[in-house]
Amino acid sequence: MKKIFLNLFVVAGLIFATSCSSDDDNGGNTNGDTATIAVDGNTLTFNSSVVQESGDTRTISFSNTSDPTTVLTFILELDATGTSVIEELSYFNNNQSFNYDAYLSVSSGDPNPNPQDLAASVQANSDTGFIAVVSGTLSRFNNGNYETVVLTNGTFNITY
Repeated sequence: MKKIFLNLFVVAGLIFATSCSSDDDNGGNTNGDTATIAVDGNTLTFNSSVVQESGDTRTISFSNTSDPTTVLTFILELDATGTSVIEELSYFNNNQSFNYDAYLSVSSGDPNPNPQDLAASVQANSDTGFIAVVSGTLSRFNNGNYETVVLTNGTFNITY
């Protein structure tokens, strides 16, 4: 339940952050930053990001001002870099949420195991920027089965 409220808070923050007037100079990624990923083969480009820090975690959410219903949210250890620092990754699209949770145990003996998987390399994660390469499988449980989306070619290089 706590995760649902956190994710709703992040989505509300994105909507608030991307609803600025057209004469606003400091909204979105306007300095040549890149934030792209293919979801099930469809390339998405994000032009807005929201960064929040709480305790020892940093939450970075990406959206596109032309489609605020599509959001990609990273939750990671504050200032950590490497291959195992993303704690959660969520993809929201049209009221559906697909997730990766590093703390979720995936049991090979389960007759219906969660197919989530993530390959990520975070090169920068600071209070001034984020650089990462990401691919993997996010999942959601629906009517007794897992549904998945496959992420490929994720490239994030932003300054905030």
